[in-house]
Amino acid sequence: MRKIILGGRNMKTIIKLVLIYIGFQFLGGLLALPVMFFLDKTYMLAFALILASLMMIWYLFKKDYICINEYTWSIRSVSVLSWMVAYGLGAYFLATWLNEQVDLPNVMEDQFMDLSFNPLGVLGIVVLGPVAEELLFRGAILGFLLKKLSWRNAVLTSALIFGIIHMNPAQILYAFLLGMALGRIYYKTGSLLICMIIHVMLNGISTALTICYPDAQSLGEMSGVAPEGWFLLVGALLLIGGSYYLNRMWELPFWKDPVLAEETASVESINEESKE
Repeated sequence: MRKIILGGRNMKTIIKLVLIYIGFQFLGGLLALPVMFFLDKTYMLAFALILASLMMIWYLFKKDYICINEYTWSIRSVSVLSWMVAYGLGAYFLATWLNEQVDLPNVMEDQFMDLSFNPLGVLGIVVLGPVAEELLFRGAILGFLLKKLSWRNAVLTSALIFGIIHMNPAQILYAFLLGMALGRIYYKTGSLLICMIIHVMLNGISTALTICYPDAQSLGEMSGVAPEGWFLLVGALLLIGGSYYLNRMWELPFWKDPVLAEETASVESINEESKE
């Protein structure tokens, strides 16, 4: 069995990536400040989000942090994509419902609302943000952890980081649960493209619902359907169906093969030393 203990160098790599992500958020905000002299605050927030996402994407590719495999930019098949989208939707319904029950403070509600009604804000929230997050949290962090930990511990660890990094109480549980779903999808399919498609879709749904129902406080209010048990039922069925499909998929050799994992880890260690 593969060890489930992260050594100092391994933790250093993860902490480094998280700090760089946070740093780009601040740098994006600083670079976007001049926008306030010409446009309103919402455009400044949108530019900050776009710049931070683009810088993160650039850095990950420049430093070769993305775990590339033969399936990275593939949907595998129409069947795989369809079942993964269903699985992602199921996770979305259940995570949203659970988040509503906890009812934690949303310190970014006003900013998200403003960005949802701004074209550049939509570009950042729906497209560039999800792409950057999938490259970082699934492609780089989870791809790294899958070579060090059991897949369950790797997915759990990356999901915890994904939830906490949102730094908004109302988003932490939601992001953690979706991180678990997206992590499992990435582990079984090896496809970042599928994860990106699902993440973009879910952020798009949330943004569209915010635009159409700005005063609604729950999925039930947005849809006019009561009780919300219907969403739980649909979400559970989609999640169970997608999970059954995932369980039937073959495990990918580049996660499972200890020889290949060891060779990849050795190369990554050399690359990491060269970066330092």
